[in-house]
Amino acid sequence: MTPPRPGETPSLLAFAKINLLLRVLRRRPDGYHDLLSVMHRVSLADRLTLRAATEPGIRLHCDDPALPTDRLNLAVRAAEAFYDATGLPPALNLTLEKRIPAQAGLGGGSSDAAAVLVGLNRRHGAPLSPARLHTLAAALGSDVPFFLTGGCAVAEGRGERLTPKPALSGLHALLVVPEFGVETAWAYRHVTPNASLPDELTKLLRRDAFTLDALLPWMQNDLEAAVAAEHPDLARLRHRLLDVGAFAARMTGSGSCVFGLFPSAQDALDAERAFNDLKTWVVSGADSGSQVAVSPDEATSPATSPATSPATSPEAPSDRPS
Repeated sequence: MTPPRPGETPSLLAFAKINLLLRVLRRRPDGYHDLLSVMHRVSLADRLTLRAATEPGIRLHCDDPALPTDRLNLAVRAAEAFYDATGLPPALNLTLEKRIPAQAGLGGGSSDAAAVLVGLNRRHGAPLSPARLHTLAAALGSDVPFFLTGGCAVAEGRGERLTPKPALSGLHALLVVPEFGVETAWAYRHVTPNASLPDELTKLLRRDAFTLDALLPWMQNDLEAAVAAEHPDLARLRHRLLDVGAFAARMTGSGSCVFGLFPSAQDALDAERAFNDLKTWVVSGADSGSQVAVSPDEATSPATSPATSPATSPEAPSDRPS
């Protein structure tokens, strides 16, 4: 799609992600952890609309009353960072249609922040280079840089060092979100780091491209054990996904969302019927590329698949030292 011309008001889709691999290697002196992760964008998305305001300031309107609309919301802080970096006077109305559940490990808050950076940069004629946008994104949160480009990437450092990879074909997942959420900082406080990495995994991730089948033997989330110890339902959800035909199932990010991978979208839809007591989404892998701008006539409802309404608890910022 052709990027909006300067001054146009884009509506942007802010996509979720899943972690197909998340290894926590060591705790750093700054309080964060060194990670090795494979992140993949999926088709569940929030929608943000950016409009010029007639009065100075940044105002956020959100259809989820449980989410903050002041600078506790990462989208507002992203707008502040953009205006601080460019020296432009802030005069912005943000509208957020929330579909990605909060405190689920799907990166909704980080994706919203990236969408704001991308949208404002487009609307003002690209005053910031991609490198400068990446710097702003990394300061906002460890996951935010990934959402500037999306697709599939190997993430290192605290998550901000990215090596893009081709999107994985055949990625069809059922997302299942339990009734509890998990704060990112809590999960990292309780993890047991392990810096040992198999040579085969290291070699695989250094390739220019790899397949989902090649990655399957290495699917692991080091945060999962601590979360499952606190919330035994998490392990039961994983087993339920495997029982209904998933060929792999894991927690994503710091949880609480658990995803199952299925041979086809129809298989995932069939399996979804077994989880009518919980919030679920059937998603596919989303190709690489920045947050998608949609024209006003396309901006009807946020991208989603058959599912229940989104979770209503505030999302824990992903940028806090763990």
